[in-house]
Amino acid sequence: MKRIIIPACAGIGNTVLMTPMLQELKRLLPDCRRVVAGVPPYINLLHVPQLSDEIIPVTGILGFRDILRKGCWKLIRHYDYALVPYSEPHYFLDFLRKAGFIKNAIGTGAPGDPFFSTLLPRQDFISERLQNLKILEALGLPVNSQAQSNLFLSCDEKKAVIPILQEYGLLHKPFLVIHLSWRKGTERKAFPAKLLEEILQKLPPSIPRAVLCGEEEKTAVRRFFANRHHDVKLIDNIRDIRLLAAFLSCCRAMLSVDSGPMHLAAAAGGNVIALFGPTEKRRCAPDGLPNVKIIEKKMPRNCNGCLQRNETCPTDRECLTTLDAGMIVENILSFF
Repeated sequence: MKRIIIPACAGIGNTVLMTPMLQELKRLLPDCRRVVAGVPPYINLLHVPQLSDEIIPVTGILGFRDILRKGCWKLIRHYDYALVPYSEPHYFLDFLRKAGFIKNAIGTGAPGDPFFSTLLPRQDFISERLQNLKILEALGLPVNSQAQSNLFLSCDEKKAVIPILQEYGLLHKPFLVIHLSWRKGTERKAFPAKLLEEILQKLPPSIPRAVLCGEEEKTAVRRFFANRHHDVKLIDNIRDIRLLAAFLSCCRAMLSVDSGPMHLAAAAGGNVIALFGPTEKRRCAPDGLPNVKIIEKKMPRNCNGCLQRNETCPTDRECLTTLDAGMIVENILSFF
């Protein structure tokens, strides 16, 4: 049996975006064994038969540049196929050439490039970015139109999340989850504090609000709410990624910027209002899912989707900071 190696991105969002492609691989290559190599704990999301036949945990790999630096390409060359993530394609062209998958290759690895047109052993590579319609069309793959909650949630996770919901007084309540992405490296796409304040003031007090924050975010989140009289629950103690999926599936709706938990909530079947600006909606959004509403303000400079993170923004992030709080609240209320 031939084997296909799939290097998984180190992040929730990129991992979730891979799931429909991994399912399709079984149809494209029914006689192949799908081996996913990636970073815990995100790779744990893919450890179900529908998505992978084997999981290889890889530590110390934070980005795909590290794969080149650490010589991990030597592992890849023992496989018959490689599915290559769309992110950082230039690095992966070198990566695949070195591993022997691409010979005498020309091109840049951009969407529409011949590399994306077919799936051939040791000659080509395909993308994990399923929201990129051009790549989907080139591969003849359907747009993922359904949430994938059955992939992430088992009876164990559904039971394990009940004590957490009880702890915060959210069990059997239609609550709203807010994720701010206030951590280092995501400053450009982080939820604007002023916009958050406006939304919280406009939301009816009858709707319970839970603010989800990871280890890197909780200091900034706690500082923001310290001198404000908003009735919110700060959820900062969920570390297991499948438990996080179960928690997000229990909320009535989630409000978030482009973030990993947002993608996980959308894939797990939760209602999502996603704010897009610096990240490209066509490439990064969970578009096409009936449970997702995407809000984006078109900028006159046509700078939406600049994909910049830490660089100084010439418009002071107007794509996010000038979003209409009233319109966002209307979208939230449509789920309640």
